[in-house]
Amino acid sequence: GGRTDSLGFFTALVDSAVWDVSVIPPLLSRRVPVLIPGVDLRGDLALGNITVATGALVQGTVTDLGFFPVADADLDVRPAGGGAKRFTPQDNTAPDGSWGLVLPAGVWDITADAPPAQPYASATAWSVATSGTDVAVPNLALPPGVQFRGRCVNGVAAGIAGVDVDVDSLPYGRRLATANDVSDATGQFQTLVSAWKFRVTLAPPVTTKLLPVRLDSLQVTAATDLGNVVFPAGHWVGGTVVEAGTGLPIVGANLDFVRVSTGAA
Repeated sequence: GGRTDSLGFFTALVDSAVWDVSVIPPLLSRRVPVLIPGVDLRGDLALGNITVATGALVQGTVTDLGFFPVADADLDVRPAGGGAKRFTPQDNTAPDGSWGLVLPAGVWDITADAPPAQPYASATAWSVATSGTDVAVPNLALPPGVQFRGRCVNGVAAGIAGVDVDVDSLPYGRRLATANDVSDATGQFQTLVSAWKFRVTLAPPVTTKLLPVRLDSLQVTAATDLGNVVFPAGHWVGGTVVEAGTGLPIVGANLDFVRVSTGAA
């Protein structure tokens, strides 16, 4: 009972549990998929009308640099400039490298990641605008990937889990989408990047009270092992920014800290 009838109605039978419910209209309907998280189905439940928005059909292909199709590549969609990944089910390429997604109106960065067994770095189509009309995205050609790894440790060489590794290409600072770019329980991370010059930022969880580390102008031409990356300890700084007179809080104020002795931010 997992499909709707001609009236859009469905009745499905599921185990007693809490479920994430995915509503995935046919691709050619040009309706945007919906994810309903955490639905308690430990008893009968009527979900009522589930409204799906009209979107645009966005299509493209993924190949290697020789234009050979890459099957089962994974497509990720985020708002241009950064943000949470959109819910895009059935977002893997077909055997001929083709893909299609329905997206709402907006401006999106669309990244293709190769299947785990294939040694390709990711490729991104930047700032793809959708406004209700279908969009054809230029072919995403995945460059050969080189191994990029390291181990995140504190001052006593203990591994740090959950360190986020961000890789930005220079000189324009474009963020490279990298799979498995968070350190594991032993502090190890390993991902694939293209051969290029990068700015690499490694940010440990704030709860560790350890400061981020940035490696600027890092030239990667072959497999690169950073070895142990040591994160210095920091100090919590807290406060509240409010408006003069009213005392109302100011949301989104940017805080910069400049070292007096060196002028470095």
